Amino acid sequence: MKRIIVLFCLTFLGCLIMAQPKNYKLLSGTEKLSMAKKIAAASAQVSSLQCDFVQEKKLSFLTEVQKSNGKMYYKNPNCLRWEYVAPDPYIFIFNNQKIYLKNEKGTSQFNANTNRTLKTMSQLIIGTISGEGLQQNSNFTIEYYTGGKQIMVKLIPVDKNIKKLISTIELYLDNATLLATQMVMNESGGDVTKFTFLNVQKNIALSSNKFKID
Repeated sequence: MKRIIVLFCLTFLGCLIMAQPKNYKLLSGTEKLSMAKKIAAASAQVSSLQCDFVQEKKLSFLTEVQKSNGKMYYKNPNCLRWEYVAPDPYIFIFNNQKIYLKNEKGTSQFNANTNRTLKTMSQLIIGTISGEGLQQNSNFTIEYYTGGKQIMVKLIPVDKNIKKLISTIELYLDNATLLATQMVMNESGGDVTKFTFLNVQKNIALSSNKFKID
C-alpha cells in the first residue's frame, strides 16, 4: 500500500516536458528576491483553498492521453483532500502526518513519519499547494519566470531520492491573484501529467470532516 501512495504522489505531481518556457523571462537578482517575497506574502494570507481539477496524463509508452477530474480541498497548515470523481472514485487525505486512502477496495491509514519518501512527497504536495514550498526549500533549486498574465515557478530537485522520481515541477500562478491555474512536472520515467485548476475559492470555511474518511 505504501507503493500505492508513492504512485499517487507521482501521479499528482506529473508534468509536461519543458526547457526554457516560451515567452517567459527568467528572473534573477533583485527581481527573483522580490518575486519570492511577493509569493510568500500571498501564501501567508491563505487559510484554505477549494477547487475543481482536470487531470491529463500522458504515459511514455502510450499515445492516448488519460483524463480524469475531481475536487481538491486544502486547509492550513497541513490538511489536504484530493478526491478523484471520474472515471474512478478515489480519495487521498493528508491530515497532520496521517495519510488516508479510500477506493473501491476499502480504506487504509498510514503515518507519514514512518517512511521518509512518503513524508517528503506528502510535504511536497502540501508545500506546492500552499505556496510555502515555492520559496526556500532545501530539496529543490527554485526558478521564477514571468510571462504575460502568469508567473511560472520551476522546482528542480537536488535531493537524490526525489531526483529518482522527479525531473522538474512547474506551477503556473495567476499574476493578479497568485493562485495556481496549472501544475505540470517531468517524471524521471518520462510520464507526463497536467493539472488544470478551475473554480478556485480562497479562504472559505471548510469543515474538519473534509479531512477525514467517511
